[in-house]
Amino acid sequence: MNKQILFVDDEAASLERVKQELNGVFPDWEGEYAPSAEAALALLGERSFAVVVVDFEIARRENSKLLHVLMKRHPETIRVIAAASAARAQVMRITKAAHRFLAKPIQLDVLKCIIERNLKYRELLRNKTLIRLTTGVGKLPSFPPLYYQILRELQSPEGSLRKVGQMVAEDVALTAKVLQVVNSAYFGLSRKIMTPQQAVALLGLDVLRALVVYTYAFANFKVHPKLEDFSVKRLSQHSLLVGKLAQALAHEEQADKSLEEESLSAGILHDIGKLVLIQSPDQYLEALNYSQARGCSDFLAEYEVFGASHAEVGAYLLGLWGIPEPVVLAVAFHHHPSKLMEDGFGALTTIHAANALVNADSAGNADSAGNAGDIPGLDLFYLTQIGKRNQMAKWLPLARKVMEDSADLRLI
Repeated sequence: MNKQILFVDDEAASLERVKQELNGVFPDWEGEYAPSAEAALALLGERSFAVVVVDFEIARRENSKLLHVLMKRHPETIRVIAAASAARAQVMRITKAAHRFLAKPIQLDVLKCIIERNLKYRELLRNKTLIRLTTGVGKLPSFPPLYYQILRELQSPEGSLRKVGQMVAEDVALTAKVLQVVNSAYFGLSRKIMTPQQAVALLGLDVLRALVVYTYAFANFKVHPKLEDFSVKRLSQHSLLVGKLAQALAHEEQADKSLEEESLSAGILHDIGKLVLIQSPDQYLEALNYSQARGCSDFLAEYEVFGASHAEVGAYLLGLWGIPEPVVLAVAFHHHPSKLMEDGFGALTTIHAANALVNADSAGNADSAGNAGDIPGLDLFYLTQIGKRNQMAKWLPLARKVMEDSADLRLI
């Protein structure tokens, strides 16, 4: 495994501090240090790095050329921008070229957490081609600019719903989308919400975070002409419906508010990996043909063609973006929850059940189902293990009601 990390900074004192501290925090890693973009490009011409940390001022001065070279030639590399807090507004202009941001002075323990988290999720993928495809993805946002601001606010000890509401209000398009979402039948509120501040307070920060990614990823995505039968609109509607049902299942099981929000968030994002896979249209078309010819599910066909499914790919991408771990794990294992070996009811349970129930309804199998064994795609071993298999008697009518109430679901 590549354990090389490159720091690019023209402040000699900053580089020296990192040099002195690196071995204590990263004892198994080899550090390289470049005082300019030119020096960094020379090093990148000789070898690849697992992580490259670039000072914001260097990235800004050379118009992100270094980051774009990394994206094109070394898409598997994790790209991090280090910036002083005073540069926050300017940093947002180059978010598509970077995966994560760090405040200066760099806290190596924070960087280590980011790296370990992303390397752990990378293990979900089975081949280097998919790692390169996911890490180097360009058509999906590496992070929408506003998302970074929200993420920073979430991570701040002084973070507040009021400030996040103000951030949303600065983006006219996102304000319209958030108000559209919160006032839609999807959330079923009894009163009209008029301001983004009110919407944020009602949605919660985790759900808002998922909606920001959803809005940018789904609403702006273009499908290759070879995949003319692939509908982003249909995929987005499915994702929202799974999220709503997952939230309802959590509520039915008297889960706390945080689990309801995790379930909704994971449902909204559970199939986002498909937007990565369809960027390889020939392979994705091969997977669709494989599925149709053998009568197997799409995700099994993806394993055959890509070596991993949209679930693992989506989880890795969300992990790279900093989505909370319960949501990432729910996305990663939503088809086969027993592989995670968790023995409690959580977002993984609600997403797995909701996805199977929605798929069964789409295929016309839900109306005739009387128990869990009648629902294709359910991991019966897992449901038995956590003591929820018999709950299907309650979940089936709940699912029918949620799907009836959401017949005209449309948010993009």
